[in-house]
Formats: sequence, structure tokens, C-alpha cells
Amino acid sequence: MGTLKLAGPNSYNGPTTIASGTLNLANQTALGNSTLNLTGGGSLTFSPIAGYGFTVGGISANAAGAGYNILLQDTAGNPVTLTVGNNNASTTYAGILSGSGSLATTGTGTGKAATSRCNWPISFCIC
Repeated sequence: MGTLKLAGPNSYNGPTTIASGTLNLANQTALGNSTLNLTGGGSLTFSPIAGYGFTVGGISANAAGAGYNILLQDTAGNPVTLTVGNNNASTTYAGILSGSGSLATTGTGTGKAATSRCNWPISFCIC
């Protein structure tokens, strides 16, 4: 299992599934319109970039634990802001968002944090 680094902007709007290995986002909109499906077999990382913000179409996971959770820090330990909802789809995320970063929302879709009472769009939530 290796690492796939997405370093450019992308207009792809289909689903992106991490089944094994590591997907490294090195551009703010590398998955800007794609729902990221975490299946428990791989991981998502963020490269250090100016502004420390990344946008994805949505996030989806049906469980919590290794391969489902997202660390909201880049590979250098800086906090990142993950903005979800750019593709206006409704999703359910059962993983855990951790680290010193933050979650932001956009779009018209709704999200449900399956392991808590927090739903997005939200402006602030402690789960």
C-alpha cells in the first residue's frame, strides 16, 4: 500500500473511496466536488499548504476507528480546516474528526454525524 498525492485542483464530481493506502491532499480543491468515502482500509492526510484549508464535496463513513477517522492536522502538525458539502449531497459520517483543526460546511446538502447528535450545516458543535 502506498500514498497517492493529489497536488492539483480537480473538477471530478464522482465518489472517491479510500479502500487501502493513503490519500494525501496537497491542493485545497483536489476533491472539491467529490464525496470522500472512508471504508476502514486506508487513511486521509493533508499536506502543508498556504491557508491550511481543504474543501471536499462531502465525507462518508459507516463506522469509527482506524481508516474511518480524520485527523484535522497536516503532516507537519498544523491545524487544517476541512470544509464539507461543496457538492450539495447529503451524507452520513460515523468516523471521528480529531486534532487541532476545524470542520466547516457549505452547500445545500445535509450531513449527519452518526455517532453523535451533531448534524451539519453547523457553526459550532462539540460532539
